[in-house]
Amino acid sequence: MLQIIKDPIGRGKQRACYVHPDDPRKAIKISSGEISTHSRREIKFYRKLQKRGGVDEKHIPKFYGLCETNLGQGIVVDLIRNYDGEVSRPLNWYLAQGCLIEEFEPYLDELIHSFLHNLIIGATQDSTSLGSFHGSCLSHS
Repeated sequence: MLQIIKDPIGRGKQRACYVHPDDPRKAIKISSGEISTHSRREIKFYRKLQKRGGVDEKHIPKFYGLCETNLGQGIVVDLIRNYDGEVSRPLNWYLAQGCLIEEFEPYLDELIHSFLHNLIIGATQDSTSLGSFHGSCLSHS
């Protein structure tokens, strides 16, 4: 059982995200209480992608499976980091810093093209789920 002793690097309505204690290149998403509906959907999504195969994972964190932690069962995925090694912040953080959405359009277009190419349809419009942008606004942070 993995021991999570550090604070989360992110928190949503249903889950918290932690740096994997044994591998700083991975993240563990842990539901508050029972496994959330969102987590169940995400697990199903990743398993379908694995089964389908041939999916370009450039824009999708790799799924490593489930793990048991002292905080409950978690989903292990790649931890997305910026060019400087820091954990990526969500899109809404950059917008709150005064960055213009136009600065991210090329990256969002690339993301949309990748999803369409891989036949991936997203169900969330939550900008906290988007991160890892390398636009000019990053130099302002």
